[in-house]
Amino acid sequence: MTHSLDTLLDDLCTALIDLQAVQSRELEAVVQHQHKQVAALAAEKASLTDKIQALDNQVAQHFTQQSVKDDPALQGKVNRAQELLDTCKQQNAVNEQVVNTTLNNIEQLKQQILKSARGDTMTYDSQGKFR
Repeated sequence: MTHSLDTLLDDLCTALIDLQAVQSRELEAVVQHQHKQVAALAAEKASLTDKIQALDNQVAQHFTQQSVKDDPALQGKVNRAQELLDTCKQQNAVNEQVVNTTLNNIEQLKQQILKSARGDTMTYDSQGKFR
């Protein structure tokens, strides 16, 4: 059982490290306005998140069968997984903030363009004179 839990924790940490790498690439793609890349990375992120959830569920099943507190090596792996998860959550919050800022900037630009376009249109009064 220890080997199985040990392996699951290793796999969980590996998946979390992979998620960190995808998040870093996602941030770079957002900053560089590579929209197709962002979409592809979002799909990759979703797949990794599903994998992490499945591994977490498997780890949770083993916790009911064996106490990790009795094994310092396993406790270290649990702590490492928690640290990696916390880092992923922080990076996700940063990415979300950058995406929201980018969307706000796009909306402001859109409004400026629309305002400018309306200002350039010519209108005429009932006698056909420019106003």
